[in-house]
Amino acid sequence: MDNNRTAQVLNALIKVNDERIIAYSRAVKAVRNKSSSLLQVFNCMIAESQQYRQELVKKLTEMNAEIDGHTHALQDIVHKVWNDLHHRITRKDKLSLCEIEEIVVLKAYENALSKNDLDNHTARTLAEQHQELKISYNIIKGCANRSAVLN
Repeated sequence: MDNNRTAQVLNALIKVNDERIIAYSRAVKAVRNKSSSLLQVFNCMIAESQQYRQELVKKLTEMNAEIDGHTHALQDIVHKVWNDLHHRITRKDKLSLCEIEEIVVLKAYENALSKNDLDNHTARTLAEQHQELKISYNIIKGCANRSAVLN
């Protein structure tokens, strides 16, 4: 087990969860009907990533590793583009973007779990988060599918 490698993986997943929080926060702002069930779903996704982020930060703290707070230029560009677009897109498009976000998150976790240099406890935590994220993906996908049927 390489602590530096584990710290890199954990920091990458913290950023993934930060991105997910930002994406769903923007989706919440874009929901016009504040009594919409989508609002509840989006808020649950935010809370889920906040919890995962806390768990990952705790692991880094236990390892005496630093939390990398730097953002990448690509992330900044994505935020600007999303900010410009979220007012112009339809409900179905917003759900499609959320579904894509979930796929990106799942792939990031799958990539992290494919590394054989994580200790058992860290790998177990990531696997648990990954399983819960699969459920979240299915929820978002179901919302998108229902929206497609209604349109």
